[in-house]
Amino acid sequence: PSNQLDEFTLVVEKKNEFSDEKNSIKQALRKLIIAEAIQRKHVVCVTGLQNVGKSALMCYFYGLSIDQLPVNEGRGEKIPVMISEKKDCKSIVYQVVELVKHADGYRKESRIIQKNDFIEAARNNTETSEVMYLEVTLPYKHFKNESSAFLLLPGFEYRKNYWQELIDFSVKTSNCALFVTDYSS
Repeated sequence: PSNQLDEFTLVVEKKNEFSDEKNSIKQALRKLIIAEAIQRKHVVCVTGLQNVGKSALMCYFYGLSIDQLPVNEGRGEKIPVMISEKKDCKSIVYQVVELVKHADGYRKESRIIQKNDFIEAARNNTETSEVMYLEVTLPYKHFKNESSAFLLLPGFEYRKNYWQELIDFSVKTSNCALFVTDYSS
């Protein structure tokens, strides 16, 4: 499947010269890449309104400090974050999955990044960014397999925009969803 995606992105790059159309294509590719990630694993989407405590819940669930799964009070991540477990993982690994431009077009690539780069990508992403999603890999704790993961989604807003469509799409394509609420407000 990823070879087919790479071929598709090459064709798109060669045919498209307009920035608005290119941005729309990046947004569509983000959905395809996230759908591909969801299909490779049993995914539980974690969703809810902004500032409801989705990231804090994941920190509590995994016994992490806020420092280990960086969040921003009020407005946390602006891009999906996959949280997965790996048997041979000894410490937290931060990764970015992005579209990287090559001479013959864009390709989806994953690379390990430092925590500060992860924080920057999580908080300052735009819908036209080459970053498709972020991933945090942790040692085995709950799933004790590499075929299950959580997908921490950006906070839900009432107005309809690209990110809200991406949240809706992710929830619909995942195995199940966890809707985090705050009854105190």
